[in-house]
Amino acid sequence: MRRDEILKLIEEVARTGQTKLDLSGKQVSELSAEITQLTNLTEFDLRWNDISQLPAEIGELTNLINYTMFDERRVESGLEANSISI
Repeated sequence: MRRDEILKLIEEVARTGQTKLDLSGKQVSELSAEITQLTNLTEFDLRWNDISQLPAEIGELTNLINYTMFDERRVESGLEANSISI
């Protein structure tokens, strides 16, 4: 999924107030700070992507309850990349 496609999806999720975002298997390699627009987000699925770093701004998603990445690597944020629940 290209950066512009991800940004459009983030804008749509923010505009409609959705609480779930599933980017699993979308070939996402990075997330931008625009993720902070998703203030209603409670569930975020990034399984089967190539994310090596999470933006620090992800900590601003205070309603986030379930964040999932299945992978054996560690991401630069220091979070274990195996099913993470925040």
